[in-house]
Order: sequence, then structure tokens, then C-alpha cells
Amino acid sequence: MEWLSFVGGVNNSSMKNLGPLILLLIIICHSQCSTIEKKEPIGNKNTNLATLCKIWGFLKYYHPEVGQEQINWDSALICYIDEVEKLENSDSIKAFFDNIVPNVKDCSGILTDCDGDSLMMINHNIAWIMDTNVFYKSTIRKFEHLLQYKEPYNNNKIALNPWIKNPDFGSDTLYNHFLFPNRNIRLLSLFRYWNIINYFFPYKYLSDNDWDHVLDSFIPIFSTAKDTLEYHLSVCKLVSKINDNHGYITSSIISNFWGNQFLAVRFRLIEGKTIISQIYSDSIAKRENLKLGDIITEINNLPVDNIRDSIHKYFSGSNDQQIQHTISYYLSRSSKKRINLKIQRNDTTFSITATTFSRDVLSKIRDKTKKIEAVRPISDKIAYVNLSRLGYNDVDSIVKSVTSYNFLILDLRYNCKFIIHEICNVLFSKHFDFYSVSIPNYITPGTYCYSIGGGTGPDCFNPNYYLGKIIILVDNQTQSVGEYTAMALSMHENAIILGSPTAGADGDVSMIHLPGQIITYISGIGIYWLDGRPTQRVGILPDITIHPKIESVKSGYDDVLEEAIKYAKSKYF
Repeated sequence: MEWLSFVGGVNNSSMKNLGPLILLLIIICHSQCSTIEKKEPIGNKNTNLATLCKIWGFLKYYHPEVGQEQINWDSALICYIDEVEKLENSDSIKAFFDNIVPNVKDCSGILTDCDGDSLMMINHNIAWIMDTNVFYKSTIRKFEHLLQYKEPYNNNKIALNPWIKNPDFGSDTLYNHFLFPNRNIRLLSLFRYWNIINYFFPYKYLSDNDWDHVLDSFIPIFSTAKDTLEYHLSVCKLVSKINDNHGYITSSIISNFWGNQFLAVRFRLIEGKTIISQIYSDSIAKRENLKLGDIITEINNLPVDNIRDSIHKYFSGSNDQQIQHTISYYLSRSSKKRINLKIQRNDTTFSITATTFSRDVLSKIRDKTKKIEAVRPISDKIAYVNLSRLGYNDVDSIVKSVTSYNFLILDLRYNCKFIIHEICNVLFSKHFDFYSVSIPNYITPGTYCYSIGGGTGPDCFNPNYYLGKIIILVDNQTQSVGEYTAMALSMHENAIILGSPTAGADGDVSMIHLPGQIITYISGIGIYWLDGRPTQRVGILPDITIHPKIESVKSGYDDVLEEAIKYAKSKYF
């Protein structure tokens, strides 16, 4: 496959044994080393800590004694940090690194990688193990020996979801008995996250940031964090470097920082302006003089654009559009009961003080708003279906009820549950493939097994499949499951996608625990089109592009839906 050659893929069917793979890895190492720029001289504390991080992670996921917890590897790291910082000359540092790398028994050639699938190596960067300026040749030989070590996977440091096969990092020690860990455990937090991304984040190669440089720059940040909030915000900044919309963070400290009170409105960035796109209660709108399409120019006397710029660094997003979308949500949060808003409405600018509500109260307010219908006939030939309103138990009956229409408008702008198989069993005639997937290779961490995904659609021929035309509505709120669903539906022979690019974050989520009661997430597997094109950071691109407009929000006019209706009528009448 052309794409695989681009990402450095190696087809495993030609690998009768592991020798060629190991030789290839070693050749890559030597080749990369020859082009490595000279870094700070050996002896620099931060440089040595970065090297220690890489050794620790490599052994954690490659060495059987470490992986099977015959060594308490976290405790070892905490001690190693103190020890390596005391060393000053090259020989003592090289000797230290050599001593902390255990030997491994000869166990090569037992397993092969990926069981016949293709091997993706684009994320696999192990050039550092060949650096003779840092390591003795004896140390390098031990690293090489570990690359050859292959036996049935038995690493207690990581598990895999038996169905999806995304990584499970739940065995890592939580360190939840403090919110502000000491310096060595803060560095452990950094090293843990850095190595998880290095070996198990399928989209690392798509990030805007050199991952080695991220490590170098964050060691002093984590080392010198002066209090709980600074540490937790440092984690936010670190996670933002992976450019993944799934890279969100939960922590009581972060939650309190943003505030646990919420305006009863939804902000959205449209035409470069922060506007009110939804109001959860008509009575609140009237009482506080709020209207759809109001442009927010200031919040608590600060220009809203300046606020966006100042907090941008705390959010991970697949692209800037998605970061701004996330920021729009956080702009409505506060720790105070009231928020000052400066509003531009038509040619008038004025200020109000808006009420905020707790999450529980806000959910009750939302529950009282008008329910959105799952199905709405537009005409005798066109039906609209809001897929977010479909539950697992009513998908079959609802979808079948609209198959008599010539056009189906399927709305994914509000996402949906994982109901794609039930939908496709009704709409399609037979089972079909629609995506390819990269799954972490647990035999050789840092590489990925690439194959065609499981597909969807009926296992047996469906004589009642849908013969009409399908219009799929998407925008930047369509994410993950919504994007996966759009990919599948787009395979219908009469389907088009209409709207704006989706979020660009697809792949089942894996959870990561970090010291200080911090939880964060990553896309745990890679999802691609059948021809290998990525969806991550790109999103699902529409066939017909329609962006929302401020004037339309003001009037309650749905640009995307109305364009879909216009398109359907033009094709039929």
C-alpha cells in the first residue's frame, strides 16, 4: 500500500523470522543517530534526566523483569533521579546508565509481530539507544538484545482491551494520597506520560511538536512547580502538546480553577466572533436580556479575544478550530454567582450581569427545554433524523420507519451513541469494510499493527436495503463515534456529506492516571480511511461545505439543514 510506504510500513508477511525486523530497527537507529544534532554536553542535569526518562520507559515496556514487576520500577526511578543528578563526569554517567539496564535472557525468535498484518514504524524512534556519547557499547548491546527479545506478551505494566485492543494503563500506581506530589514524583508523572505517548499514542507522528523537545522543555517546568495549581496546569500544558481532542483532563484542582458555576447559555465561535448560540431557558433569556446571536466582546471587563489567547495553552485539540470550540465551553464557567458580559447586538453595545448555576441546577433547566424530535418529515419525500435522539432499543424501528422516503437527512452534528451497526443493518444490502486501523504492537512497543477494520452492515444479504439518497450532516461538534458513524454512512452508494469539517479525533479512548488525582485520556487506536488517509486532526471533510452564520443564529435559521433540504429538492423535483 502506497500510504504504508510513506509511514515506513513493513509488510509482516515477508518476515519469516524476527531477524530482518531487528536488523531494520538497528539500521534505522544508526541512520537516525548520524543526523542527530548535538545536544547539551553530557553532565547537564536536565539532559541526563531526559535520558533517564527514555531508559526508564524503554525498560518498562521492553524488559520482562520490569514488565512482570519483579522490580518496583516507579520506586527505582524515584531513587535514580537523585542519583543521576549527583553525577558530573562522562564516565560516571555512562557507568550509571549501564548499571541500571538489566541483562535479559536469550529468548529471540519465538514470536513475530502483528500476526500477518502490516507493521507501521513511523512512531518508532529509538535512535537515542545508539548514542556512544551517552552509553557504553556494552549498554547499547543490552538495548539491542531487548529489541530482539520476543516471547508471549506478559507485561503487567500495560493491558489491552480484549475487544478493541486499545491500551489499558490502569496498573500504574495512582499516587492519589496527595494533590501536590514532591519533585521526584512530579518528574515520574512527566516520565510516565511521555513514555505512554512515545510508545502507545498512534497519532504521535501527526503532532505539531517534536516529542523529544517536549520532554526537554517540560523537565524544568515539572521540577520547579511551586504549588498544586501550577503542577496541575503544567499537566494541562503537557497534554496540549499531543494535539488530540480526546486529550482532556479531569482533576478537582483544574475543575475549581475554571469554576463550577455555569451560564445558562452556550457560546460558539462563528465568523471569528464569540456568540450566544443556545439559551437553555426562555425565562432566563428574557430576565437577563440575552438573545441568540448576541456577540460577547468582554467577560468580566476583559476582551474575550484576549481571554481566548491567554488560556489557549491549556487545551489539547486536534486543530485550532477544536481548541477554540473547547474554549467556548470554558468561557461560560466561573467560580462566581454572577458574570459581567459586554454584548454587541446589531449596532448597540451594552453590559449585563448574568447569573450562573451549578451543574445540577443547569441540568434541570436543560431538561425543561423543548425536546428535540428524533424524526421529522420535511415533505412526503424527505425525512430528517436526528441520530443523537436514537437509543439502542429503538434504532431498528425508527430507521425502518423512514426508509419509504426518497431522501434521508441524517444529522450527526450532535453526535450519537454507538449505533452504527444497527443503522447499517437496515440501510445497506451487505457487510462492507469502511476503515482501517492501527493498534499498538505490544510485542514491539512503539510500532503498530495496521489492518482493515471489522466493517459493518448485515452479515446476510438484506433485500430491503435503502435505495434512496442519504445526506449526512456534520460540523466541528461531530467527534469520535460521530465521525466513525459518518465514515460508515458515507459508504452508501447514494450518500453525500454536507456541513463543515468534523473534529478530527477518532479512535477508542484510553485513560491515563497521573500522580495528584489527575486523569487524562488519549485516542488509543488509530482510525483511517481504507486507503490509509488519516482522519485524526483532519476530520471528515464534507462534499458540500456550509458554515453557520451569525445572522442565521439570530433568526433561528439552520443553514446546514436548510441547504440539505434545498439540495434534496433540487435533485428530485
